Amino acid sequence: MWRIPKLQSAIGDSRLSFSSLNEAIGDQNTKGSGDAPSKQTTLIGTIKETKSKNASTEILTAAKLPCESKESDAALEGSEPLDFTQSRDPEAEKSFIRARDIYERVGDDLGQANALKGLGDLHYTKCKYSDAQGYFVRAQEIYVRVGNELGRATTLQGLGELCYSRSKNSEAKEYFDRAQEVFTRIAKDSFVQAEETYTRTGDDVGRANALRGLGDVNRLQSKYSQTEESLIRAQALYAHVGDEPDRQNTMQELGGIYPVPSTRPEAEESFVRAQEICARIKSDQGLASIFHGLGELYYAQSKYSEAEEFFTRAQDVFTRISNEEGRANSLSGLGALYRVQSKYSNAEESLIQAQDIYTRIRHDWGRANVLQQLGYLYFVQSKY
Repeated sequence: MWRIPKLQSAIGDSRLSFSSLNEAIGDQNTKGSGDAPSKQTTLIGTIKETKSKNASTEILTAAKLPCESKESDAALEGSEPLDFTQSRDPEAEKSFIRARDIYERVGDDLGQANALKGLGDLHYTKCKYSDAQGYFVRAQEIYVRVGNELGRATTLQGLGELCYSRSKNSEAKEYFDRAQEVFTRIAKDSFVQAEETYTRTGDDVGRANALRGLGDVNRLQSKYSQTEESLIRAQALYAHVGDEPDRQNTMQELGGIYPVPSTRPEAEESFVRAQEICARIKSDQGLASIFHGLGELYYAQSKYSEAEEFFTRAQDVFTRISNEEGRANSLSGLGALYRVQSKYSNAEESLIQAQDIYTRIRHDWGRANVLQQLGYLYFVQSKY
């Protein structure tokens, strides 16, 4: 279930969706079966590799380069670069420049664009933002001209990171949104081609995995009916080949398609079927996650007694299998549930327990969420 923390700014939301997209397509892409050739394998791997090179795109940490704490672009330019690039920068720059010159001489536009992108990345880490921007823009122009979508997406990402580093958040968000749009289109095309390939070769597991990946991409685009269709087809294929664990996971995903737990009866049915599968294959982790999902579902439907029952059952299972994060999540759910029912002492007890666990396991977003709930709880109590 995709969750965007409410405490994030608009720029943070954009970057979270961008990161989540790559995680989703990467996770599904590793599950293919058989030897059927799939264009998505190389393509999605390239996307993840490109993403992993940009440490500053990690979401929720919002970690900036050392020079990004300065107040103006003038102060930023030429500031102290990162230690890990300091010693070999001149050699790296010379190599990129020589590669660019050769590619230009032999008429290899794509190679030239890649070298320019490398120069942009290098100057970005050195905090030479004006130079980095120039290289990114030139690379972007070539990628557009030759029709290289992946290169276009990565340079848009680089320009977004550059603007974010200079506190130009509105421009950064625009670049991130455009990059996400291109990455999403690439991913969707790849999963569609993968499904066609697996269908042609008779690989039902690979086909189901591709459908789940397609569902993840559609969900990130808020195309929920298409997500549902892909997941239903995937779970049917898993059932056909007897893959109970993946069928259970897909059923669970069906119940959690929508940003807020759905009030549609199909959501409850999916959770119940997944619960039966988990019980049959003795998956405590899956069972606990489904109990938590049912708690959220009933909470959204204002069925508070049912929600309490399932949050409590989830907490019990998470405790038994020593899943601290899951236990804290269920306690947080109970806290929110008690708060809306004005059961303030119960809410406080559950939220403080959750807070203690999140603190112990260093789960910053969980801590922030619970602190916000406690803030509302104490504020409401102070009014009376």
